[in-house]
Amino acid sequence: KALLKAIPNLSENINLGLHAQNAYIVSPYLLTICLCEEAVLNGGDYKLFYNIKKVKNTSDYFVVSNGTEEIYAKQIINCAGAGFNEISKLLKTEIYNFEFKRGEYYVLDSTEGSLTSATLFPLPSAHSKGVLITPTIDGNILVGPTSYTSDRSVKTTREGLNEIKEKASALMNNINLKKTIRVFSGVRVIAGDDFIIENSKLNSKVFNIAGICSPGLSSAPAIAEYVFEKLGLKPQKLDLKKLEPYKLSKDLTTKEFNELVKKDSSFGKVVCKCENITEGDIKMALNRPIKCVSVDGVKQRVRAGMGRCQGGFCLDKVINLIAKENKIDIKNVIKDKLGSNIIVKNIKE
Repeated sequence: KALLKAIPNLSENINLGLHAQNAYIVSPYLLTICLCEEAVLNGGDYKLFYNIKKVKNTSDYFVVSNGTEEIYAKQIINCAGAGFNEISKLLKTEIYNFEFKRGEYYVLDSTEGSLTSATLFPLPSAHSKGVLITPTIDGNILVGPTSYTSDRSVKTTREGLNEIKEKASALMNNINLKKTIRVFSGVRVIAGDDFIIENSKLNSKVFNIAGICSPGLSSAPAIAEYVFEKLGLKPQKLDLKKLEPYKLSKDLTTKEFNELVKKDSSFGKVVCKCENITEGDIKMALNRPIKCVSVDGVKQRVRAGMGRCQGGFCLDKVINLIAKENKIDIKNVIKDKLGSNIIVKNIKE
């Protein structure tokens, strides 16, 4: 009865539960973006789409090159995820045996947000935490993942999605998968039974971080402190600049919103109707400490294109805003990575 009172849609077949009171949810991509932005705001630098082709190791430093531009580094931390071994080959350091696990998900419309207020896990197995049902900070519901040994492909499959449907239904009633607005998958990098966090035995100037699968996000701050200590770095008292939070116009009070529109009328022009995101919100995202140059970059920052129509009505406007703010041709606007250009040519030419 206590379980059903807390989670009304819970399956009647479940009679025991463990409540983790100190568990929270975050947006993993926005958290990462904000951490990077704060680093840049305080003097850090970054390179987007820098495809490393060669690494020269001198007695004092490395020379990293993409063929046209060189970067000099006294120390390298290899934390390249699924691409770890490719970087290791260039560095002539350890090559690890990885297993890649593909996990597929359903994303439900925000109309289903009342399904659960807590993240629901089944009893985990030795290989997986199982199919879970969780709210997101933006009001959607995620259902998944699967866990299939795979290559690095992020495809979704009928087999995987059917498995999610079956297992999620055993955990909770009234899951309306007809309200799915997107399916997607990601790849976890498994390096045996634990994370790899160690100095390279083949080069003392290289630190290896690999196989950071679940609970990698929760562990990230502690991993960073550990690596900082192992590299012999000492904390410095700095007068750090604080990052302006991502505060969208839709989250303002009526008074605050009206005052904002008086200062900048672009905040009064709705671009993404599903998520109520304005032109001003998108321009704000495009002019943060890290230059946003892709459609998915805008999507992850302010959710334009993240709603029910998945960009069906706002994609062209987002592309044009990216092109205008970055002073590039619309044919150079990409979806996410190099080569993912959305507009290839003008058919009227």
